[in-house]
Amino acid sequence: MVFGMFGGRSLGIDTGTIDPMQWRAMFGVDVEHIDQLEIIRRADLVLDQPVEDTMKWLSENVNRIDYDGNKLTPEKLAFQIRCYLATKEIIKEKELDFVAIKCMPDLSTHYVPQCISAAFLPGPYDAQGSKEPVAMACEADGDGALTMEILKQVSGGKPVLFGDLSYINESLSTIYIPNCGALCTWYAARSDHPNENLKNIQLRPAVRPGGGAITYFTAAPGPITLARLYRKAGKYFMVIISGEAIDLTPQDLNEFVQARDAHQLPTAFIKVNADINEILGTIGSNHISGVAGLYINEIVHFCELLEIEYKVFSDAGSQG
Repeated sequence: MVFGMFGGRSLGIDTGTIDPMQWRAMFGVDVEHIDQLEIIRRADLVLDQPVEDTMKWLSENVNRIDYDGNKLTPEKLAFQIRCYLATKEIIKEKELDFVAIKCMPDLSTHYVPQCISAAFLPGPYDAQGSKEPVAMACEADGDGALTMEILKQVSGGKPVLFGDLSYINESLSTIYIPNCGALCTWYAARSDHPNENLKNIQLRPAVRPGGGAITYFTAAPGPITLARLYRKAGKYFMVIISGEAIDLTPQDLNEFVQARDAHQLPTAFIKVNADINEILGTIGSNHISGVAGLYINEIVHFCELLEIEYKVFSDAGSQG
């Protein structure tokens, strides 16, 4: 397989950096480095018609688009779409299997954040119809992208999500997993019919200096498996967590929204039947990935094949 790394380390986040030679030896994955400004260059070359088609598709299917004449304008949304279509072209041309994009702070400050790419690359559809999901991690998180690809493979090709370990509600045994501007849109309703997912999504103005849109929604309820590859002293470990995406009560959701003020983000609220403090004391990353359904045994089998130490947090407690 070939992994496409667009840009370098983002925001000083060391937990997303990788050793390409270690990846080739352990996982059989080659790393192709692409400057993320290639996305910007290619965006200007994208034909107008597919951009217009995608704008129309979004306008007709999402819940609403909150143009504000400043951060989010039709022109900025159109440029985000151009970046997405350009990234798809690069992936096809270079035969990339999964990717990570630096984005912050360069693109999110001086151009537009790559939230449309993060929303649609990992999913099974876009305005052009059905497509193969391509796992994409934000902030150049290589190990996050590889975790997403593992989850995609063990689940038989399902869409995967990627987000931040942001907030813990100990009273509800719930982990809040937002992302800075996008989660895979499939998780808005878990439907293979795009309009069923998109009708739950709002395109809101991004707070980043470059403006553009974020895809705002709450992930739909259902079983989910969370996982994360991480390293300690160069050695790989895996954390595996069984959970359930839930809807918060209106009161709990309002408290979360008020705490974030204007910085509203798409979020998955995951209830786990395990010691959250033990999870936090084990996992070695600020990011985590997830896939709909329960795939604990499959990921354990993967880890055993590659002799990766793992720890499972599930209804039966922790093991590893």
